Amino acid sequence: MELHERYTLAAPRWRGMLETHGFPAAYSHLAKHAPMDRARHLIDVGAGSGAFSKAYCELRQNPLEHILLDQSQAMLDQAASDHPRAKTICQDFQALEQDNHYDMVLCAHVIEHCPGPIEALGHIARITAPGGCILLAVSKPHLCQFFIWLKWRHRWFSESKIKDIGANAGLVHCATVPFPLGVPARVSQGYVFQKPKGSLAC
Repeated sequence: MELHERYTLAAPRWRGMLETHGFPAAYSHLAKHAPMDRARHLIDVGAGSGAFSKAYCELRQNPLEHILLDQSQAMLDQAASDHPRAKTICQDFQALEQDNHYDMVLCAHVIEHCPGPIEALGHIARITAPGGCILLAVSKPHLCQFFIWLKWRHRWFSESKIKDIGANAGLVHCATVPFPLGVPARVSQGYVFQKPKGSLAC
């Protein structure tokens, strides 16, 4: 079974799985590092069941434009139940052509599933508006990753590697945000990046 098929089949249980393992609390912890200003254009890349968006919106005002993007329509159907005003887009985010548009980008556990993580973060940088903020959650090295890999065939990255990938994409690293509790503390880590104000997509 292909990864996309396994992911789609997991949609009915995805929200419960995240809650069991403490990921909504981890996303809330990361969302505290978002700018206080109301986001005008927010996109949740690889939105899944919408947990990261929910954490963000509970801490900050709802954005004027809210996009939930995922390759799985089943996941987006789950996410839409918590975000009825958001627009859902079912496609590969690297096919999105809205350069320099989003002033807030949420992206949790996406680039480690991409064939080219450097290119993936580069595209996220491309769609981010100059001065915009990116909140990124990425798998980090831990013994548990080998067991997770058996199902999801993902990668994991050290802090220094993520900083390097971000710099290669023209982003400024603002903060590394360790998750304090549970499974997220062991297998994942948060990052805050900003696209420089004078930077435009090439």
